Amino acid sequence: MNFRSSARDTTFPASKHLQNGVASEVVPCLNQLSFYVWRELRMIVHCSRDVVVLDDEEVDNLLDMCTAVELIENAISAKACGSLVCPPRFRLETNNGDLVFTSGAVIHRSVDVMGFRVYSTFPTPTCGETQATTVYDGKTGVIKGIILGSRLGAMRTGAIGGVAIKHMSKEVPCEVGVLGSSVQAETQLRACIAVRDISKVKVFSPNPGHRSAFVQKFRRLCDIVAVDCAKDCVQNVKILIIATNSSLPVFDTKWLSPEVHINSVGPKFMDKHELPEDLVTKCEYIATDSIEQLEAYSPSHFIKGFSSSVQVHDLGEVVGSSQTFKRGNPSITLFLSATT
Repeated sequence: MNFRSSARDTTFPASKHLQNGVASEVVPCLNQLSFYVWRELRMIVHCSRDVVVLDDEEVDNLLDMCTAVELIENAISAKACGSLVCPPRFRLETNNGDLVFTSGAVIHRSVDVMGFRVYSTFPTPTCGETQATTVYDGKTGVIKGIILGSRLGAMRTGAIGGVAIKHMSKEVPCEVGVLGSSVQAETQLRACIAVRDISKVKVFSPNPGHRSAFVQKFRRLCDIVAVDCAKDCVQNVKILIIATNSSLPVFDTKWLSPEVHINSVGPKFMDKHELPEDLVTKCEYIATDSIEQLEAYSPSHFIKGFSSSVQVHDLGEVVGSSQTFKRGNPSITLFLSATT
């Protein structure tokens, strides 16, 4: 298996992996969203405070998915040309649980922002926030905003999926399948709606109540129905979103349309993965948002079990050059979300 990065030569030193194998994450994408939310709030309320603190509700009020996709697309392009600084993720381990820190900076003529995100991995968190993102002015080093809650991170992951759908799927009215009913499935579908003309959505989740609730959230946005099995959800769709926590494959490749694009958000480890292994050899093109993350998976990413003929590309390579990616007809494409 070959991993192909799109990053060009840059004046910034290359990130080095931690000794425990944890890889860097594309955190500047999150920081750029954080900067936008902070800036919009300042404009709306004319706040005189130096530091603005936001929560999930305020993020929802200030940031729509179309804007999130646009900002993430800009950040991915910046990453491809070396305009992002992304040091490795750092984990602080304790007996009760861990704190995980990710940091980064966007250096751009119109955006100069840096910051970090921290979240806890306690097995049974008590009531309260477990995630925070702090935004700094990239020129002065002054704290400009703090965002508490998980909503911004979920929107970021969804927006990355939206960028993949925009650049890797066919730009035609299409039917979409969604396997899963979690928050990640929700943000992936919202991003898909933001970038594609959707004729119908089918959703399947093993829990009938969960899939019914999922349908209710989207009734005003698209023609959506719940189906009773994964096969009905997968067949005949041109875009397939998979966002589960399953340790076993959730569909059979025989059900796939010959020209489907697939976004995978759930487990992709060697010993547990939501995708069938034979999918890899059926794909014309595979991309991810973080080559480093896939290379450092522990346990290893399930694609590592394949030969070097299977090549995984950086999403920035797809976004940055129309010459790099030319979809065949028909063909299957796959996006592996690595920084969920």
